[in-house]
Amino acid sequence: MSLPKETREEIKEFLLHSIFEKKTGFIRETTEKFGISRQAVNRYLQSLMEQDIVEKKGSGRNTEYFLKKTRFSILLNVDENLEEDLVWRKEVLPKLPELKQNVLDICQYGFTEMLNNVIDHSESNTVLIDISFDSIFIIFWISDLGVGIFNKIQNDLGLASPRESIIELEKGKFTSDPKHHSGEGIFFTSRAFDKFGILSEDLQFYSKYSNDMFILTPNPLNSFSEGTIVKMGIYRDSKTQIANVFSKYTDNETDYGFSKTEVYVDLMLSKGENLISRSQAKRLLNGFEKFKTIILVFDNIESIGQGFADEIFRVFKNNHPDIEIIPTHAGEDVMRMIMHVLRSDKSPATAEDKLTGRSKGKD
Repeated sequence: MSLPKETREEIKEFLLHSIFEKKTGFIRETTEKFGISRQAVNRYLQSLMEQDIVEKKGSGRNTEYFLKKTRFSILLNVDENLEEDLVWRKEVLPKLPELKQNVLDICQYGFTEMLNNVIDHSESNTVLIDISFDSIFIIFWISDLGVGIFNKIQNDLGLASPRESIIELEKGKFTSDPKHHSGEGIFFTSRAFDKFGILSEDLQFYSKYSNDMFILTPNPLNSFSEGTIVKMGIYRDSKTQIANVFSKYTDNETDYGFSKTEVYVDLMLSKGENLISRSQAKRLLNGFEKFKTIILVFDNIESIGQGFADEIFRVFKNNHPDIEIIPTHAGEDVMRMIMHVLRSDKSPATAEDKLTGRSKGKD
């Protein structure tokens, strides 16, 4: 008896995702999951190869399956005539596979935002665009030969090192040209794509919102030894809607602005350091006055110092009573120090109320 069409499609998708994820023993797993024979699985694989979606290398126990990839590159001069929307429309879009509208919207948004950054900020004379895709995933590389994004942010903000630039990108709203840019492009692009990373000089920034670590080796087609490489990828069956990404960072349903940010505090850490000093806290707090709500994610932070906690949860909070700071994923030691500094504040509200914002009439 033939399986229903929906089940047959589900088997194909399972096989494609298994090959994409380089699973071992996926043929046996498929037989167990769908209750079909090994011969039936091999017929599905043969069909996928005939459709030029999958390719096979080796034989017997050395057999390996791969997804067929399509790749193309575009090398452009960066000058006053280069416009990111025209590059997307004329050079990129016609070469892409058929994509769902929500995925296409994210690709267009991220591509044009990142290319615009090269045009307006990189000081590069050249940009290399490299795009590859298979039946599961699509990846965009945008590489330039400019000053380097982390060096530029360091110089613009007077930071101690290029590494501190990463936390500024994570916050959002940073731009070296506030008259013409909002500074939101990298923030929202890194959250809309399934995987996002930036390589510049010897520093690598990975989006914490990726499903897993995005390997950021230099682009094989890029012989540049300086500048910036942005790599972003998305599953072709992604359910993400770009409008929902934007709405997640608004403070409420009637506030359409970018008023809420979410920052992973461990981006502040350098090897061998702990978060102890007020100076570290002040660097973290830089730019927070632009938001109404700040969510601080304390993943991978075992403890914090009294000065660090006091500067954020008491000093900054007292100077900005309308801004809510919410710690999340904080372990027992971190929460103990936060509550300690809140309880040292002599204002009438309890420490718990200060932390939750109930003293301001919030739920």
